[in-house]
Amino acid sequence: MKTFIPIIILSLGLNISVFAQQKKNSVYDALAWQDSFKMAKSLARSEKKPLFIFFTGSDWCGPCKMLVSDLFQTEKFKEIADKEFVLYEADFPRNKGLINQLRKGDNFRLKLNYEINSFPAVLI
Repeated sequence: MKTFIPIIILSLGLNISVFAQQKKNSVYDALAWQDSFKMAKSLARSEKKPLFIFFTGSDWCGPCKMLVSDLFQTEKFKEIADKEFVLYEADFPRNKGLINQLRKGDNFRLKLNYEINSFPAVLI
């Protein structure tokens, strides 16, 4: 019985933290991030909006995660981003299964072309 109570408390705490994390990411996920650079560039031209490129290591970069939580997840940024920019996330995750081969190639070319040497980086 003594070990049963801490297990219940721990599982409740984990469930609450998972729910809080899902809710916290909802604004970021609701932004209209384009799936391909080609599509993002085309959309930016047709809508006459600047292209906003976010270079990140989504699964390993601490400062990238802070930028997402402190800026990109705010309602204010969402309002501005939806009206003013076409968004593209150039992700360089350690878990290679998080992005497809086409996107990986696009991201690598962007990183070389714009000489991005550290993360996070934002290019408009």
